Amino acid sequence: MKLETIDSKIKPIHVAASSGAQRVQVAIVKSDDATVAALDRDLRRRGFEVTCHDCSDRALNTLLANAPDIALFDLRDQDDDSFAVFLRLRDHSTMPVILLTDSADEVEEIVGLRMGADAVVRKPWSPQLLAERIRALSRRARLANGATAGGEGQLDRPPLTMDGNRMVAAWRGRPLDLTSTEFKLLHALAERPGYVRTRDFLMDRLYGTEIFVLDRTVDSHVKRLRKKLRDLDPGFEAIETLYGTGYRLNLPDAEGDASARRLT
Repeated sequence: MKLETIDSKIKPIHVAASSGAQRVQVAIVKSDDATVAALDRDLRRRGFEVTCHDCSDRALNTLLANAPDIALFDLRDQDDDSFAVFLRLRDHSTMPVILLTDSADEVEEIVGLRMGADAVVRKPWSPQLLAERIRALSRRARLANGATAGGEGQLDRPPLTMDGNRMVAAWRGRPLDLTSTEFKLLHALAERPGYVRTRDFLMDRLYGTEIFVLDRTVDSHVKRLRKKLRDLDPGFEAIETLYGTGYRLNLPDAEGDASARRLT
């Protein structure tokens, strides 16, 4: 089966910081790539990272293995294969899903929501409104993941390990003495090594959306976190500053494929 990204040379337009400079990863699932070329192009121009997939087990496996922030299932041609892949994805993943349909019957929208879609968008839709809906759903999912990050599970990103249940972390086998805020900050960076985390994204993870804090607050936390890591490892340089954007954690195991994931 064919699995490819449409028009990969399209360059995204500038995305204002107020709209969330953190690039959202969008996967479009459709049997006929040509019919979604315009959607793919528009989302890229609005600053999203986009991949397009056929309706197959391979596409499902790719979505599960390399989970994007959100998936769009194009059902405008009443494609049973797309809907089948959506149902199987929902059985194995909680990633946000938007169904696109040209049906004028609200019954299809109701069925889609009952089957697990986070939103059903009917044609004709506003490209800008669709983009904002994608950002809102992905933002909500990231915040939900962040809410549990400090209290559940083990995160292994050699040479970094973090235990959310006990709120402990270690670098190269040596324990780190972190505050709760510093732990959340390091966890947010370590979830996806090689990815940029904007200041807005980090502020949301640390304080939620209801508390106003200055950008420099995050910078101060990063500065203290770096100092603690350098106290253990004088050569520590893994937290990279991208001036005007945010921060990125570069770990040895992620360096091989980081260039394919970096946000510019």
